[in-house]
Amino acid sequence: MKVALLQNNNNINFTKLRYLRNLGLDAHLILMEKDNSGYNAHFAPIFDTWELEKWEPYIHKINFNIWVGLLFIPGFFLKKYFEDYDIIIGSSYTPALLKKCGIKLDIYYPTGEGIEGVGDQYTRLGYPGKPLYKKILLKYARKKMIKALKFVRQNLTQDIIYAKRTYDELGIPFKRFYLTMYYNQEDNKNSKISDALQGYIEIIKKYDIKFLCHMRHDGFYKIHRPYLEGFAKYIKNNKDQKVVLILMQYGINTDSTKEIIKELDIAEHILWLPLLSRKEISYLMNYIDFGFNNFENAFWGGTGWEFLANGIPFFHYYDISPEKYEKEFGTPKPRFISTNNPDEICQHLINYSQNPKPYKELGAELADWFNKYGGIGLAEKWKELIIEIYNQKNGYNK
Repeated sequence: MKVALLQNNNNINFTKLRYLRNLGLDAHLILMEKDNSGYNAHFAPIFDTWELEKWEPYIHKINFNIWVGLLFIPGFFLKKYFEDYDIIIGSSYTPALLKKCGIKLDIYYPTGEGIEGVGDQYTRLGYPGKPLYKKILLKYARKKMIKALKFVRQNLTQDIIYAKRTYDELGIPFKRFYLTMYYNQEDNKNSKISDALQGYIEIIKKYDIKFLCHMRHDGFYKIHRPYLEGFAKYIKNNKDQKVVLILMQYGINTDSTKEIIKELDIAEHILWLPLLSRKEISYLMNYIDFGFNNFENAFWGGTGWEFLANGIPFFHYYDISPEKYEKEFGTPKPRFISTNNPDEICQHLINYSQNPKPYKELGAELADWFNKYGGIGLAEKWKELIIEIYNQKNGYNK
């Protein structure tokens, strides 16, 4: 069975490629022109592995982007790129691209909230800021996508709010399924790292306790305030240990975060790093004690997956009970520390400083959860789904 993983939004399919090949499937990653370029360049495979040469034979490139294919290239010409695969998995506009050449996408998953290009907030607002001709093209693509989503064999999502609403509005059945967000089967401790990263590590090692928040600083910069306030309160209560909070120059609103830091008078405890690749972040995780993630009351995203996979206790605010979570996702809720209250954050940090053992045990528990539900255990579920769809297509019984 030959499996195509079309495009690589948020590095999800390169992660899936490695897991599936480890599990014995002949999986291939197909990148289109401009995939993992520009603002999303740091998601390219080269930035996610220290072993690229091992995976390069299974990465293939098409010399046009998805928009050119969708709008201008005839279906019969497109078909030759995909017809040799038994199963095709994709996100973004791949359902519409394949439908154009008469091929049913076997598995579709959205990577954005609300299904990108169909029911995401930007689409619902009517594409503000776009010139008229681009609005016309986006509306055209949306119509094509809606038809194509109804043509897909199996629609998935891990978003129980916005994507669910969009699927429900369109009357499209779907399964809740985690996405393969992080590959943790690579030992990076002996990797040859850059002199710059080694320099950052040497600085970090001088501190007693190392905290990390590698979220984007964007238009929702106020989500950084709860943990910064909690960290500031903790600093005032902790005079005996040398601590550092590591942030990254990632996003368009780092200046706003810096203003909060200045207001709270904690700049001397902050270390700003440039945007690091995921493989560099994975290496950095070897030296991190505690993490801060997202405080928007939503799913934890890529940065949360990284904390989970590396067994690092972390804060992430997601106001959903364990019972409801398990009902919605079919798995236990991971036991990250769910709060957006600065006082509670401060108290946990004080507790960690005085007795880190329970938090280190929590980190080990989170790593176990990841391996079972988000890592190799999840990849096995993807393999089962792929085989199930393959058997259905070919009329085989289980």
